[in-house]
Amino acid sequence: MISLICRGESLGHIKLLPKVNKCVLVNAFQKELQLTDVYNYVKDCELYHVRSLGSECNGMNQYYNKLNFKKVVLPYINECLPNDANNKTRHINIPITNLSDVNKKDMITSKRYAYTSPTAGMDALLYVVNELNAKEVNIIGMDFYDNSGYHTNSFGNNPADKSKAMMYGESTESMTNFLTNFISNKADIQFNLYTKSNYNANLENLNITRITW
Repeated sequence: MISLICRGESLGHIKLLPKVNKCVLVNAFQKELQLTDVYNYVKDCELYHVRSLGSECNGMNQYYNKLNFKKVVLPYINECLPNDANNKTRHINIPITNLSDVNKKDMITSKRYAYTSPTAGMDALLYVVNELNAKEVNIIGMDFYDNSGYHTNSFGNNPADKSKAMMYGESTESMTNFLTNFISNKADIQFNLYTKSNYNANLENLNITRITW
């Protein structure tokens, strides 16, 4: 069992998740790691950080040193890796990799990339399933900007409203459609989604815990 931890408002209820040995964190997460409940949940875990080149992750190196981070994962396959990747990652002090081609079969095409996913959170989900080989996945903080913002704003404000959350994000529909298709194609894997969104899909291998408080 692996937990995928995104930055939506449902993250504030991370104590609902069962304890695990591995966690994957998504994008700018330095402010979230300052929160007691989040830090306590991940502190004894093997950690992976999926972060796009455009995410503001200043301050993460202190956590790479302090916690059990194994690697940074850039959410691009080799042929779609931006040319400035080396320049933008030279300050990172742990191993860096990107997504392997095994993820191609689950990806979509966009105007910018021949192979991609709607968001880094979805790329991280592919990584959890296709490369870390999870048989059960807990997901929290994935709220699809559905009447929800980020639990914190890594630029210093707490919380971050919906407009801030959507600044660089894709449409709710593109994310939910991608997620439903992905889960439906992974019938042998159990997905447990904890969310504040109205997302719903009638899939046997998906349990949804709706957070309404």
